[in-house]
Amino acid sequence: SSGINAEYGYEQKNQLAAYYRQSTLGPYHPDKLNPGFLDFVGNDRKKAWEALGEISANGAKAGFCNLLETTCPELVPWIRHKKRERENKIQEEKRQVEEKKKKEEAEQLEASKLINIVKQAEALIIKEAVGNGNADEDDYEEEGMPVLATVLSFPMVKKKKK
Repeated sequence: SSGINAEYGYEQKNQLAAYYRQSTLGPYHPDKLNPGFLDFVGNDRKKAWEALGEISANGAKAGFCNLLETTCPELVPWIRHKKRERENKIQEEKRQVEEKKKKEEAEQLEASKLINIVKQAEALIIKEAVGNGNADEDDYEEEGMPVLATVLSFPMVKKKKK
């Protein structure tokens, strides 16, 4: 068989169960587990979990892994491999987030450049129209409708002279 056979004593099994519960359910509370009076194994596991106190979920995971490493050294390469896989996955997710952020920033910059080009074009068109004597700057509505639309002779956007 290619699997790893580990022999764990009763106390080690209880401690592993306690670390697991602490990492998944948090610190012991009677509402989370309250074995019956004659459930000796359950009561021993409850005591082991209770003894962990307020250890954080990450602290419980570390304790679980440390206990596995000391009782079954054959697992160490596998544990390290899984840890590297997780770290690589986190790094890849961070890289993807950064890449997406850079792409969005580039798109915003490009949109900003296009808006500036349109504004410059509008200003040039108005300047030329005013310079040729075809219009006054006051003839163009600037709010609610692009100035470029007014220059293209849409009568609905020309201001009414008083």
